[in-house]
Amino acid sequence: MEFDIKPFNPSEASEEEWQTFLVFSKKYHELTRPNDPREPDEIRRKSLTLQAENPEMSLYLHGLTLPGEKELIGVYLYAYFTPKSPSYENNKVLAQADISIFPEYRQKGIAGKLLADLYPKLIKEGKHVLLAGSEEAVAKDVIVSLGGIVAQLNIENRVYVKDIDWEMMSSWSHEGIKKSPNTKLIFNDTVPEDIIEQYAKIFTEINNQVPRDELELNGIISTPKTIRKEEEDRKALERTKIGVLAIEENREISSLSEVFYSPTNNSQVSQGLTGTVEKYRSNGLGEWVKAEL
Repeated sequence: MEFDIKPFNPSEASEEEWQTFLVFSKKYHELTRPNDPREPDEIRRKSLTLQAENPEMSLYLHGLTLPGEKELIGVYLYAYFTPKSPSYENNKVLAQADISIFPEYRQKGIAGKLLADLYPKLIKEGKHVLLAGSEEAVAKDVIVSLGGIVAQLNIENRVYVKDIDWEMMSSWSHEGIKKSPNTKLIFNDTVPEDIIEQYAKIFTEINNQVPRDELELNGIISTPKTIRKEEEDRKALERTKIGVLAIEENREISSLSEVFYSPTNNSQVSQGLTGTVEKYRSNGLGEWVKAEL
């Protein structure tokens, strides 16, 4: 199938290019997640622009069209860490790709052509491992047919707030206080300056203990600088984090949990990382911070 590839730079795109992109984005969201709220166009624009201007990542976005047409039939991107990222050294051979195409244009060789074109570009940049994900079985079949492997299977768990076992949550809180009477919990959106160095170290440690099966994603590093940048971006995008930290008598962070929400998506709260430092485990801290949060 013949198609055209048009580069899309969020920082430099014209209003016409943005509207074409946003029309596709809305239609694709309605197709893939019809029951979930979609963020407003202005937030979507700001989010993509922040990603494109992040000096720690190289992001390349493209629109796919039929020859001579303006309306998008798909969107294609690839990205990788730059040397300015603290995670670069551990992941400098990795790149990530994503291809989103309307169903009527799938299984016509588009993905194969895009990846064949991408291959020499990535090799030139020293990238030898390409990561891609999908919620649809057909994409998995394409990846396997091209020589890829299914490195990790993920499940998105959801619960209605009305169905949460609040009695169990109360018991977790009670047991947490009972087992760790000298441990304090602090809640925050912005990490306090006096513990940000320790927080970055602990967050990195716990985050990299999350099972990734055969996924070749190694040593994602958080630093005070990356944390402050994330906080700055959340503020710009009108998003809120509520984090809870368990602090021991010696001022060490022993456990953490976090959730995120946005006023533009007032029906959902997303759970972030939860974990406990190894030497403080088996004492109910993880359940306690989760319940309190």
